[in-house]
Amino acid sequence: MRRTLTHALVRLAASLPLLGGCDLVMARDPMGDGLAPTLTERLTNLRAELPRSEDGLTHTIAIEGSPANFLRLRGALEGIVATDVEGAVTGPPRRARIVMLGASHVAGDLVSGYVRDRLQRHFGDAGHGFVSAVPPFDDYWQWGVEVEEGEGWAVVEASRKFEAMDAFGPNGMAFDAFEPAWAALRTTHASSLALYYLRQPAGGPLEVVIDDEAHPLATEGEQNEGAIEHFEVPDGAHEVRLETHERAPVRIYGMAFERDVAGVVVDQLGLNAATAGFLLQNDEVSQRAFLASRDPDLFVVWLGNNEATEGTAIDVQAERFIGVIVRLRAAMPGAGCLVIGPLDRRQHDPDGHPFVPDALGPIAAMQHDVALDQGCAFYDALAWQGGEGAVERFEAASPLLIRDDRVHLTHEGYVRFGADLLFALIAQLEAP
Repeated sequence: MRRTLTHALVRLAASLPLLGGCDLVMARDPMGDGLAPTLTERLTNLRAELPRSEDGLTHTIAIEGSPANFLRLRGALEGIVATDVEGAVTGPPRRARIVMLGASHVAGDLVSGYVRDRLQRHFGDAGHGFVSAVPPFDDYWQWGVEVEEGEGWAVVEASRKFEAMDAFGPNGMAFDAFEPAWAALRTTHASSLALYYLRQPAGGPLEVVIDDEAHPLATEGEQNEGAIEHFEVPDGAHEVRLETHERAPVRIYGMAFERDVAGVVVDQLGLNAATAGFLLQNDEVSQRAFLASRDPDLFVVWLGNNEATEGTAIDVQAERFIGVIVRLRAAMPGAGCLVIGPLDRRQHDPDGHPFVPDALGPIAAMQHDVALDQGCAFYDALAWQGGEGAVERFEAASPLLIRDDRVHLTHEGYVRFGADLLFALIAQLEAP
């Protein structure tokens, strides 16, 4: 096992399967005839296997905006295809990377997980990507990774509780220990592990135990700075335990699980209850460095449903949303940008009667305009649902497509959304 360290990334200015399992289906010669399919053939095959709904509850929506947002992702997929055709190549394996950021629609890893699984089946499985080190909420679930509850960690996240910026990590969440604590993660397949954590004054020792082999790690630094510790292991299933044994502060963020093969990685960086304002609470310098380390070909932003209930003026919302896009572009230069608009939702008045938030439509329109003005692409989730009133239609569907909270989709609803989003993405990747 070899370990390499990348630290001092950041100096803070102020101190269950979805549809059939998680098989390792590699891109090379899936037809068994000795010939690797071309990019066009793979995209055609992928589109053909996507479930299509004809009940009128959802609609085929095209992605709007500049096709240039998908050129880098297309080039990365072409590199994977070339690897399969040419065999071994010098340098690191060809990867295609997508980062999905947003609120709870992202945090559940159902849409991102579906996109990950389908792309990996046709272009190679390069691993799960980033995952939180500790479950940030009940029923936290990730595709191909198990995250135990652990003990001794406090969840710190961007929210209304915080007015000052803090180093919240890649997905807006950090986990602090001030006394002995432990966390455990298991992955079904990885050969490259990366721990995201914080170096800080008086930071305590952290022990990283990989498959019962302990690696001591110092988290003390002269000033707050983000850090990434890399580990190389044999390709396969692994368990990682993160342990502190002293009464000293330790802050961790998460792990990235990857494989040293050509293929696709899709990071899920969702934060429950996230808004554009919350994302801007994350220290920009630390956030930029951590996101840059993921080096995606495309980043996806899915916000808006929580903003619809904030009561904040639309011009302020627009300013914040522009700030998020500008920040993400600076952190991931060269990557394409896709904005997903909000879904339909319901609030309730004091008597319990449901109503559509007044801000929902204006926020969807604002995000559309900001996305195109900022050079991003846009996918209209509300139009995918058929506009306002979708909540009632989804409640009457069989199977149900929305949960009792009248905000979040069911498993079936998210899978349907993921399939239709991928259908629209394929159209962009096929464009000349």
